[in-house]
Amino acid sequence: MAIILIIGAASYLIDLSAAQEATHQYRTLAMQDSLTGLANRAHLNVHLAGILSNRSDAQRITVAAIDLDRFKEINDVHGHPAGDEVLREFSDRLRKMLDSDIFIARTGGDEFVAIHTSTLSEHPTYPLGQKIVDVALQSIPFQSQGLSISASVGIARAPEDGTTAGDLLSKADLALYRVKETGRNNHSLYEKGMDEKMRSRSGLAIDLRLALERSEFELYFQAQNDTQSREILGFEALLRWRHPKRGMISPLEFIPIAEETGLIHHIGAWVLSEACKEAATWNKKLKIAVNVAPTQLASRNLSDQVSDVLRLTGLEPERLELEITESGIIADQYHALQVMQQLKALGVKIAMDDYGTGYSSLSTLRNFPFDKIKIDREFIKSLDVDAQSAAIVMATLTLGLNLDIPVLAEGVETEDHIAFLSDAGCAEVQGFLFGRPIPQADLQAFMKAETESKTN
Repeated sequence: MAIILIIGAASYLIDLSAAQEATHQYRTLAMQDSLTGLANRAHLNVHLAGILSNRSDAQRITVAAIDLDRFKEINDVHGHPAGDEVLREFSDRLRKMLDSDIFIARTGGDEFVAIHTSTLSEHPTYPLGQKIVDVALQSIPFQSQGLSISASVGIARAPEDGTTAGDLLSKADLALYRVKETGRNNHSLYEKGMDEKMRSRSGLAIDLRLALERSEFELYFQAQNDTQSREILGFEALLRWRHPKRGMISPLEFIPIAEETGLIHHIGAWVLSEACKEAATWNKKLKIAVNVAPTQLASRNLSDQVSDVLRLTGLEPERLELEITESGIIADQYHALQVMQQLKALGVKIAMDDYGTGYSSLSTLRNFPFDKIKIDREFIKSLDVDAQSAAIVMATLTLGLNLDIPVLAEGVETEDHIAFLSDAGCAEVQGFLFGRPIPQADLQAFMKAETESKTN
């Protein structure tokens, strides 16, 4: 009986130990990111709440919200194994480079948070945000090549910016958004004005969802002219938003919001339909150019959408020119090429927009079926004062000539501009020299006046 009792007790102790070990492992897994070994969001929330509740009046808690820049491009171009390696290596470097008393968590795909405790009197000569930016800039080896990333970092501090976990994390995110908005690869401290700006932006996003229903969008049309004869060859359709309270809102302000929220698909479809419907009514068979956002190009139904619009409006396919930026191609080149080939099969023309501001890769021009190159207005604007801009414009025109791709220059505002471009062999121009964008309601009258002036 004694032996049986001893065996039973031993078995119980073994089972209890195994259960405790399993519980410990489950707790570890529940608080740890499996890919990087860092703390996860749940662990972050517990840790931050704990140190804030125990913070003394002499302590400062610094919270850094971190986003890796260009991480999606690495996944798209090199595959998810490359992305995983970047996350693991960046995490390891953070652990090694930062102080041992800094807590680090991975909170999302390419999102991290670092927390540092110091004294209020301590003013580091090399701030936490800059350390993280420097860590990210180091090339990461993968399959005999170096992968390059950078980091954007937003900083909030207790007690200056708040004393709760929610306050500090949200304010660090606001500071992070400021960095993204101003070019990335940098760090920024939270400032009080950021709250108001974010509230304004959030309100604009809500209003944007209702803008289509309320018919607040308008189309303006800017002429595209032959460089030599100066005759109108077509128009570019430009989107404007007439807000009921704020008046005209710049596309530079609302288009990024539309892209982030996914509303760009609905707005882009409206622009395409309205522009084609308008062009189909013109007596002269002029071209109509319509911008396509990167997310529209990435969708699976763009060519079907264009085909339906052409059929419903009766517009000849060869009169429609879709303007695509190189950034819309680079994320998924195979898909972009498929979509462009489908569009070309419909008879639609395709232009590379804003050439010179993105990657400006020669292989992109070689591998993708472009019918036109549009030089960005910034290069034309500084033609007279910047030798580099003039050299870039000349190089682009030479490239277009050799590839047999016509080039259009945007932002032409002076006679000196058009004289330079004419001598250099530029085929088409667009800009204020030939008039500002025209509201759709006034377009027919403008075209009639143009026709009559040439007749007289």
